[in-house]
Amino acid sequence: SVIVVAFQPLYEQMANGQANLLLLVGVVLAVRLWAMGSMWSGVVLGLTAMVKPQFALLGLLWIHPTEWRHLGTAAATICVLELGALAVVGLDDWLIHLRYTRDFPCAYSLWILNISLRGLLFRLKGSCLADGFGDPMAIVTAAIGVAAIGILAWYLWTHPPTNISGRFRAASLILCTIYLVSPYTYDHHLTVLLMTFAGLALVTERPPE
Repeated sequence: SVIVVAFQPLYEQMANGQANLLLLVGVVLAVRLWAMGSMWSGVVLGLTAMVKPQFALLGLLWIHPTEWRHLGTAAATICVLELGALAVVGLDDWLIHLRYTRDFPCAYSLWILNISLRGLLFRLKGSCLADGFGDPMAIVTAAIGVAAIGILAWYLWTHPPTNISGRFRAASLILCTIYLVSPYTYDHHLTVLLMTFAGLALVTERPPE
């Protein structure tokens, strides 16, 4: 309680009912269970990705064949939940969500409170021609995002973590990339990065990478 009151973004989470505290718990639990070798880590990541789908990128932690069991568990969890949700709410609501994701509003890109890379580049341009990918700047930001994810995947493939601290560092790197490629980021969304900074503070010996 003291930490929540003392740290404004956490207090804002509690006041606004945002889901980012839940995401923080899900990410930390998934990585911790992975470090323990538990199959439940994939289930937890699947549940976390259902809160905000971009966090499915944490599946890059398991791109090596020795870790595919966790990746398969996460994928199976997402599939079961998606099919269940489809049965409950129907197809129309999912189509509305997919169209909204595809046609991301120009106004959100130009909004000064959007601190994402996309928001920064759109404001530097000073205008927006159309929602979604109707503006050339949207293509540029998408290309940057794909490149960032590709570099991240290559790095994790060539530098697999071998201990607990390395696994938390890898997860922290993915979290930073998620916010780099997300089209919309507000300050309280960065609550999940508390895990990153906590890890940097606690690990006294870090490799140059």
